[in-house]
Amino acid sequence: MIRFLGKKKVSKRIFWALGIIIIPSFMIWGVGMEVSGSRKNTALRINRTRISVDQYNKLLAAALQQYSNYYGGYPAQDSPQMKSIKDQVVEQSIQETLIDQEAARRRLRVSDREVLAMVRSNPSFKDEKGNFNEQLFRDAVNRISDEEMIRIEKEIRRSILISKLQSSVVNEEALKVTPEELASFRARNPGVQLPDEQLQNVLIQQKSAEAFESWYKGVRGRARINRQI
Repeated sequence: MIRFLGKKKVSKRIFWALGIIIIPSFMIWGVGMEVSGSRKNTALRINRTRISVDQYNKLLAAALQQYSNYYGGYPAQDSPQMKSIKDQVVEQSIQETLIDQEAARRRLRVSDREVLAMVRSNPSFKDEKGNFNEQLFRDAVNRISDEEMIRIEKEIRRSILISKLQSSVVNEEALKVTPEELASFRARNPGVQLPDEQLQNVLIQQKSAEAFESWYKGVRGRARINRQI
């Protein structure tokens, strides 16, 4: 679907049809990984996937711009802040690549219909009756560029993909919440007054996130990573 969005008129029509959501994000996605290439121009290799120096520099530039927007300036070249930003860019690239590799291995895909479902569920585009309002969406689309819409769609697709991967790797049995766990949580958090069903959902989400994090640590530990920058 994304390949059609580079055409200005086509992209507008497609996004109007889908009702694509606007997601503010500080994450860096879509770095255009390559499986092979020149070692001389390689910044990072994760298993068989190569990230070029040019790709790394683009990611670093975006991260530094975010830093500048927040702090009002750039960190010194040899400062601890600069080292931390570079390390974060590398780690983010590793995480994205490993997730992409695992999703491909499990043959996980994101359809246009799934993108549409996420868009229509967003409260920003619903009327007072809770129905999707196309005019609200059109007004939002008209305020952003085609390039930005393409970036937004990529982020939505990645969010759905990660959710699918998380569901795929997390054992459903591990997500059950017992009455004892509910009672223990309430004892530790007396200020929380959620009904049992809502609290159970919160604890399930927490367990799912913890299980996914544990799974990723294992994948990260087994990965063959060669950092050259």
